[in-house]
Amino acid sequence: MQEPWNMIGLRVLLVKNSIHEAGIYDNKVEKLFSVAIFFIFFLYFFNGGYSKELEHLIGLVYLILLIFFNFSTIYKVKNIMVLSLFFVIWGIYLFINNKLDFLNVTIIYQMLIMLFIFECKFKVIKIKYIKLFLYAITIILTFQFILNSSGNKHALNAIDPNISGGIMLLFFFLSYKIKYNLGILLSFFIILMLLSRNYFFSIIIFYLIVFGKPYITRLLAFFQLNSFLRLVILFISFSIVVSFIFLANVTKYKEAGSSSRLLTVSDSGNKQRFVTNAMQAIHFIENPKDLLFGIGNYKEFQKEFSKVIVHNSYLMFVSKYGLLLLIIYTIFVNINFNNVLFYDNLEYIVSYLFFCSFLNDFYIGIHFLIFLTIIFLIPTYNRNTYNEF
Repeated sequence: MQEPWNMIGLRVLLVKNSIHEAGIYDNKVEKLFSVAIFFIFFLYFFNGGYSKELEHLIGLVYLILLIFFNFSTIYKVKNIMVLSLFFVIWGIYLFINNKLDFLNVTIIYQMLIMLFIFECKFKVIKIKYIKLFLYAITIILTFQFILNSSGNKHALNAIDPNISGGIMLLFFFLSYKIKYNLGILLSFFIILMLLSRNYFFSIIIFYLIVFGKPYITRLLAFFQLNSFLRLVILFISFSIVVSFIFLANVTKYKEAGSSSRLLTVSDSGNKQRFVTNAMQAIHFIENPKDLLFGIGNYKEFQKEFSKVIVHNSYLMFVSKYGLLLLIIYTIFVNINFNNVLFYDNLEYIVSYLFFCSFLNDFYIGIHFLIFLTIIFLIPTYNRNTYNEF
């Protein structure tokens, strides 16, 4: 006679508890967890932004692995409450927009993945062969650039230099956190290949904070900007104001293909991006319902609205899901940052939020999950902890 599924689940739980009590769980499973996380990194950088379908598959792998490794975790009440509120607002969003599709479902399993990342019992990834993964990723990224080079244009599998810049920024974060010098040097070299201004300025901001962290921290505290939520509000405001300022001042001459492109914002491509961002902001002012609950079918709207997609992750989030979900989503991240975690990762947070201000879809989806994994699950390199096993 076949055993009921709930009895099978009970047996799994009992076996897991007995393993944990025997002391095997903390050692073997923790190593397996480390390997699983770096396998996700491997898939992400191997994809190189090429396939959205593969990104969704990586998201599902994330979810399955983190459910397994967090099987017996008791979750914080505040996280469950915020997540429940998110589901309620998401239900209202679906009712208003009268549409349920794969895009809408992915944000739900992303929120669950974020919950598992925040609540993960293995807060420090320890893996003896961590750099072997990064050596492999370095080779993969190098080959992607070689294979996707055409004249003066270089990119990863994503083809788009700006998306490639975002992926390389995350690779730089990972390399810097564990002091993988070859990866850091590759990240610098790629600046000259991609000619992505967003990537270039994000790296500069990163090092400005590294070298001036005590002063910048005091400055942020003085202006009450010492939290993730407040920094997001700052960068949303900053990116919209910048769009309107440059809308009136950016000229329209053809882009240069040389390194001088890194130091100028005055070209036709930027002009169109600033126009699109500004017009999107104006649309939300004129249409409060779209501001609060999203546009619904954004792709159809974008075809009529502009030839260029919105180059702002925050505006894109609001366009797809609405301001209410953006607020709850950001609060969900914010409540899981304690003061120490926020201070230790300030350079990563500010640099990444700046990057999100000038490119779409990096404040949601697989890119943001990789960012959170680096922040919450990868420790800053320390020789004593690195050599622990």
